[in-house]
Amino acid sequence: MLDSNALLRAKRDQLRVQIRRDQLESIFKSKRVIDNKEQSTKYWAIHQELIHNIERQSNKLLQDKTLMKELFESNDKMALVILANSCASESDQTIYTLINDYQIHMYFMQKLQSNEDEEIRYRCYLGLANVLYSDSKIARSIKKQLFQSNILAETQKSLNNLQQDQLEHINAVFRLLFGLLDKINDCDCTLLIRQSQIADICIKVIELMDARLSLASLVLRKASEICDGLLELFDDDKLKYLLKQTEQQDDKQTCQIIRLIDELFMRSDVKLIIACLDNLNIDAVVKIALAQEDSYSCQAALDFIYHLALKNNETTQSFAYLLYDDIIKLLRTSHSKRSIDICLKILSELIQSQILKTEINVLNEIIFEIGEERYTYFDYQNCHLALEVLMDLKEHYGVEMTNERRKKIKQWRGCQYEQLEELISLILDEA
Repeated sequence: MLDSNALLRAKRDQLRVQIRRDQLESIFKSKRVIDNKEQSTKYWAIHQELIHNIERQSNKLLQDKTLMKELFESNDKMALVILANSCASESDQTIYTLINDYQIHMYFMQKLQSNEDEEIRYRCYLGLANVLYSDSKIARSIKKQLFQSNILAETQKSLNNLQQDQLEHINAVFRLLFGLLDKINDCDCTLLIRQSQIADICIKVIELMDARLSLASLVLRKASEICDGLLELFDDDKLKYLLKQTEQQDDKQTCQIIRLIDELFMRSDVKLIIACLDNLNIDAVVKIALAQEDSYSCQAALDFIYHLALKNNETTQSFAYLLYDDIIKLLRTSHSKRSIDICLKILSELIQSQILKTEINVLNEIIFEIGEERYTYFDYQNCHLALEVLMDLKEHYGVEMTNERRKKIKQWRGCQYEQLEELISLILDEA
């Protein structure tokens, strides 16, 4: 029969909630790109009407099958611009018609494969990216066709030709790469990508990331989910460049940078991680982010610390311990349920690794106060987590719960939060 500590561990493993990831990529998905360059061609008037009202005019355009046939067959760049801009429609029906009836994704693919002109290629990337950013199922379904047509080889060709000052072109390629790699498991293409030039593409993205840092970071984050060991592609200078950009105090950009480093660390050998921690001032960046209470970068920093603590390595856990005071301060002042959740999980990992030395009794007081506060605010999930941390302290440091506290906890019954009810019963049964 399991003893109470083993039973508690089993319940904790069963009930542990997976870290929720920040969805900042929605910022990019919501910003479809419109090509608004003026060109005097016979299609100029159609182009002006289209960019004035994408939704109405793209639908009107699709109904004119003769004009659509003419646009697809034309070599006029403005015809390509019109087709690419029509893909910026927010209408699922418009995107469905463009893909299903007109096979517009394969049209762009054929244009890429038959043209060296980066101005033409740029419009193809815009159109494809806008299609892929649609939430419609058919938009996600075309990814496999694009990969099988070797879209990554085309993006690599463009990345090799582009210079840092070609911002619009770099942006278009990065947006397409992000659209391709986002939710990649949905289209069963992971193996296909791993066998492709993805590592070489990532190297080029790293080289060009100065031009479009936040979007490059998103691309690399998505790529790291497919390619283990991507951290090896970064030299110290590039990592230092990344960290230096956090000095701009742009919260969302700092968040992206920390999350990128987090993704790279999660999928890399621990020796390489330790070398990075030794050579770079990551702790200073994380410390500043934690001070920006409940910001995007603060959330990213907490996830980063938590993932290091999970590594079950003395050095990475020591790094997390360096930020112990900051975590405690945040735990006591934050109004964010998620921040409190991650702070408690970090402390739980540090307790289980027995890396804490002198703070045990004070920590015990703080955690019980947090549990009481969370119960008062009807935040039963974090109240439950605080009690778990108290049980960690008992298991690993022998800190017993007083009878007075057991009486208080007994009053928390009846909250109708199953996990908390189970843990309270377990604590009271031990008495």
